[in-house]
Amino acid sequence: MGGLFHFHRSSLIMLNTRILFFLIPLSCLFVLSTTAQRDNAYWFKLYAESNAALSSRFAIIEWKGTSAYPFKIVRQLNDNTAIVYNEGKIMRQVDNITRVEPANNAWKLSPSLEKKFPEASGEFLVAGQDIEALYNIFKNLGPQLVVKEKNNYVIRIKAAGSFVKDKVLGLDEVIFLDKFIPATTETAIIGYDRSFSGINTLDYTIPGADGKGITAGVKEQKMESADLDLYNRVLASSLAASTVSNHATVVSSIIGGAGNSFYDGRGIAHGCNFYSSSFDDLFPDNINILSNNRVSVQNHSYGTIVQSFYGAEAAAYDAQLWSDKKILHVFSAGNKGLGAAPTGTFANLPGFANLTGNFKMAKNTISVAAVDNKGNIAAESSAGPAFDGRLVPQLAALGPNGTSDAAAMVTGAIAVLQQVYADSNAQQLPDASLIKAVLYNSANDIYTKGIDFKTGYGLLNCYEAVRAIQLKNYQEGMFTNTGQLWSKMVNVPVNAAALKITLAWTDLAA
Repeated sequence: MGGLFHFHRSSLIMLNTRILFFLIPLSCLFVLSTTAQRDNAYWFKLYAESNAALSSRFAIIEWKGTSAYPFKIVRQLNDNTAIVYNEGKIMRQVDNITRVEPANNAWKLSPSLEKKFPEASGEFLVAGQDIEALYNIFKNLGPQLVVKEKNNYVIRIKAAGSFVKDKVLGLDEVIFLDKFIPATTETAIIGYDRSFSGINTLDYTIPGADGKGITAGVKEQKMESADLDLYNRVLASSLAASTVSNHATVVSSIIGGAGNSFYDGRGIAHGCNFYSSSFDDLFPDNINILSNNRVSVQNHSYGTIVQSFYGAEAAAYDAQLWSDKKILHVFSAGNKGLGAAPTGTFANLPGFANLTGNFKMAKNTISVAAVDNKGNIAAESSAGPAFDGRLVPQLAALGPNGTSDAAAMVTGAIAVLQQVYADSNAQQLPDASLIKAVLYNSANDIYTKGIDFKTGYGLLNCYEAVRAIQLKNYQEGMFTNTGQLWSKMVNVPVNAAALKITLAWTDLAA
């Protein structure tokens, strides 16, 4: 049996009768997206035909065809409607633009803020194309606005909602406004059994696969560096929180504990180092700091509230992962599996689209569900789909304390995969796309047949994933020209029960 496959701008990774692919896109935009595909009239009524004050800086446009070129999209609303920078009368003279109206300021509000603004007061996240210019404006707005934090992506401010509406929302420099929701660690669900996910098999059959030389980031509170299972492997960090927590210590132990205190304290990547950073800032850590400390995978075992939209945090993670295609971010899906999304396409559907935090809507990260020690998916484990129908979570793993620990297991597995690859490739790290493809392809199908919105591609299988890297049954490459073709003849054994193909890629921040 044979097959011929053609793909544009792709690379092929072959694993016995499994075939894995990953794509490497060629350009990047930082664009915010909406939560649902509505018709054009809906968006014009909402953002152009209300009684709110019209902005001269932004316009809402409709176009025919596949592109809004030559205009710069700030927020895409559906396939052919978007908010763009207003360039005046010339916009009405472009052939493919079918409608242009000045935009009001409501488009800048996140979906979770639209129904509560301006009544909501407290802390807000404000995004703009020029953060420094925005910061200088805020410094001159008086004591009614306090800047709490500034990073490369947003400014966190504290002010009354009415003041934000009158003095902030209408600023030309502002392109996104959201309510600040602090992160919390995910709560406990179930118990722990190391026979899951091929962990024991990996330990006993491939003893050198331990994550040595890899640094795993842990973004939340600080782990106890004097803990017997982490001792001498926690690096000094300028980004660490001031508070040490048991949750962070347990998560770190699952990722790479040495097993000195007891046998169940032995983590998957028990030779790795750790780098701590605080989750007080929900945006990506400075990539230069992470790179300088050799962080190649970062664990995020926390959540906020159920948010089913692609917000500033999600876009920031995608932008970072586009700039550095080696690092991976792993998020716990959340423990709100019985809840419902308050906004978006899947609003008010209990049991669906209830991941905790819009940063988990990013396209290049991995979100992880939790199963109990019998392999059953925990009802409290948050489910997909993402706001736009994409598959989340992508993987399931055993969660000793819910999805927090399930994410830690995947982070540990990635650290081992990166080490095993580097050891046979002159210490060069693999692309994140390759690691995702291997993880998804080697996962064991559970819950419902095929992929699903509760367990993604299936249950983590550390052993099979590591063997896939060890065997080097893959081919890698990069396409440089649009329209370039690649093909490969694949011989499938006559008695093969199934052919499994996995396509993974690093996508644009949009």
